[in-house]
Amino acid sequence: MAGAAAGAAVDAAGATAEATERAGAPLLVEAREQALLIAGLRLALALAGAVAAAARGVDRGAVLALLAVGIFALLLSVYGGDRRRRSELKFSEPQPMPADARFVGKARTLAHAAYPSTIGLTVLIAVALWPQPALSALLAGLLAGLAAMSLIGLTRLTSWEAARGTRFYVDPHTDTVYEAPR
Repeated sequence: MAGAAAGAAVDAAGATAEATERAGAPLLVEAREQALLIAGLRLALALAGAVAAAARGVDRGAVLALLAVGIFALLLSVYGGDRRRRSELKFSEPQPMPADARFVGKARTLAHAAYPSTIGLTVLIAVALWPQPALSALLAGLLAGLAAMSLIGLTRLTSWEAARGTRFYVDPHTDTVYEAPR
């Protein structure tokens, strides 16, 4: 319920801001900035969840083990499939940056990246904390895995941008990738 409310707030804020933009002008986020911001938020929330699970009585060693299992499970499920190839395809042929492009601020960049996965997992961590603190530690591991995935993506983006001499921007509504010279 909290995740749905947060998503509605993000959508409402986006709709209000977009209504004031010129028709047809894409509203973009800088891809590396988004990856770095969401990685930091996910890591901070994962650590808070792990500390809270330990404070609720889960042994520190068990918390660390559950974090590791969550990270491993998330990375295996994401990178065990074709996700890596789909990412490469998405960024392989970006469109040129439109002259009338607008850029989203850091708060909206973070909000778009956090909904629904980061917000949803954080709510689940909080809900599970009282009846099942060990489950909270495992869920915190999944969130830490998402942070690791964001950092891996940041590394790949940085490499691709350096090779092309450009910066990548993404339209969060259409998932269209644009590039502009540095």
